[in-house]
Amino acid sequence: MARPHGECSLTPEAAFDSVSTARTAPGKVIYVDPVSGSNGNAGTQAFPVKALFQAIALANASGVPTKVMAKGGLYIRGNNFSNNGGDATVDIAFVAYQGRATVTTSDEFSAIADATNTNAYTQTVAAATVNKVVDLTSRTTDGGYTELVNVPTIALCNTTPGSWSHEGTVLSIHRQDGVAVTHGNTRAYRGRTRNFQITRAVNLYFGGEFGNDGFDLEGGSSLGVIDVRPATVSPTQKVLALSNLTARYGGGKIDAQAGRGVSVDGWHGLAIAKNVSADFNQTDGFNLHATAAVAFSGLLTINCDAVDNGRLGGSSCNSHTLHEDAIGIDVCSRFERGHGGTIRNIGTSRALYAGTYIADDRGDTYLAGGGTLPPAAVRIDESAKAWCDSTRTVMPAGGTEYATSVSTAKIFKRNTWPTRTPDSGPIASFAAY
Repeated sequence: MARPHGECSLTPEAAFDSVSTARTAPGKVIYVDPVSGSNGNAGTQAFPVKALFQAIALANASGVPTKVMAKGGLYIRGNNFSNNGGDATVDIAFVAYQGRATVTTSDEFSAIADATNTNAYTQTVAAATVNKVVDLTSRTTDGGYTELVNVPTIALCNTTPGSWSHEGTVLSIHRQDGVAVTHGNTRAYRGRTRNFQITRAVNLYFGGEFGNDGFDLEGGSSLGVIDVRPATVSPTQKVLALSNLTARYGGGKIDAQAGRGVSVDGWHGLAIAKNVSADFNQTDGFNLHATAAVAFSGLLTINCDAVDNGRLGGSSCNSHTLHEDAIGIDVCSRFERGHGGTIRNIGTSRALYAGTYIADDRGDTYLAGGGTLPPAAVRIDESAKAWCDSTRTVMPAGGTEYATSVSTAKIFKRNTWPTRTPDSGPIASFAAY
């Protein structure tokens, strides 16, 4: 059966434009080109800058709402949003044009075959800074890059196709196909390196100029590939708007418990995501925390994906999760293969899932570190509540479709698809609320 498709009267563009002029009538426009740009330039269309962090610096210096036009292409670690600062202090609309802007935490390779371990290609990299290595020429069944296996030594890397090691300052890679390592076929995402992070309360937009223009963010190891966590709560509500974007491959070996796709913490206002994929991250896909000082923190997701998240952690890692008293609404997203609740909400959070597809949660009891949660498509705990309208859950035998662990946690269902396994805990119809 075809996946449901939903629309909402509120778009990321409309939400952002209601609070900021940065997209429609910016006080300044800055152009970025990862090939022909130079950070000594003024950032005009004729003389673009090279790095996204430099565009943010120019926007901050202007003191006015700014549109950053990022030309499609590859932005390596040294040219990404946050490698050299990049904390926005003004409203910014990031708009990709002439294709996809791929923004990574990886560097360009100059790897050479090792003289002794001839199957391994080596490069000098600062000690203990590589989080994961992926093969750009091989895809998983979900469409993600195939991850190479981490091994402890170059000798083992040499004898293990599809592996990598990082001893001291030597990064060694042995591709499955045995060919030379280049930036065109391999990426090594750096640990403890930010991709996009802000600690200020400003309005932000990510989108594309036309058609399929947009941003693809890869790697990130603070809390998320996109990590928004203001240090001071804004007295006015702000908007984080994400459109036609991917946030993938966060976290890895070095920071096993870090690396969400989209991580929003202490945000006073609305985070809205449409056609956003938050897949293949080390912990969660979409994660919203609302601190006690925040009057309202909401997450609206429309036609999004969060697949195969939570690859290492020893506790619940989810496609979609709400904490404290956060508010969430999802319309027709696809959440698959989380660990310990592909959807899991706690605290006093409230959520509505309309037409959402949730499948194949794996639990976390078998993961490194040893979790305690069995598989469940939707798991609501503590005093959280969730309303599930026309949702479809697909779980293998032995798994649970809808689960609550205590009487204070509630799930209300309406028009949900028939399930093969019984629910667990207090489950009621909408009419019972």
